[in-house]
Amino acid sequence: MVDDLDLGINVIVRGTDKIDAVGIQHRLRLLLGGQAPVCYLFLPKLREPMGSPVRIADLTSTCIRPSSIRWYVAEPYLIEGRPPHTFWHVLDRLRPVLPAPRDSYFDPARLAALDRKMSAVLDRRTAARDLTHHVGAARPDLIERVCAEWRRPLAEQVATYQRLTRQRVPQPRAAGLASAGGPIPPATRTAADPPIGR
Repeated sequence: MVDDLDLGINVIVRGTDKIDAVGIQHRLRLLLGGQAPVCYLFLPKLREPMGSPVRIADLTSTCIRPSSIRWYVAEPYLIEGRPPHTFWHVLDRLRPVLPAPRDSYFDPARLAALDRKMSAVLDRRTAARDLTHHVGAARPDLIERVCAEWRRPLAEQVATYQRLTRQRVPQPRAAGLASAGGPIPPATRTAADPPIGR
């Protein structure tokens, strides 16, 4: 709460299980000197069909992009359109009248479909950040190339990066090759590796 006030946070996103705490949080905010109005968005908790909750950390550890998870959870509250890459895109696309918050059953096939769509349109900087989180920052040039030329779900990008780094990958010879996004030289691939491209 104190951090929110110090940083001027006025949009708060919580799970539906926190709705009952809004009144207390609002009074506490006023007692601590908060003056600006606050907007609350309550998203559904994901539940397995047997009723147990799904942990977001478990989903990200399986190479599902955070932006895809955000889209999946917020989808019932959004106006149709392009995939929301960031939290701010989610806020820009909120419906004027939101459905009543409730828990949502986890649908792995739907999440995978949204992840494929998100991966195809995600900006390269965000894709590179996601890939770096899973493979480390040892080869930022190769991370950039994989994200630019292999616009696929994160798990496929991780696998491609790992296949490419098991062998010696020569540095681009031409100065503009890396930024121009030219194909990785064929000598660096094996028959088992998929071609890099769209």
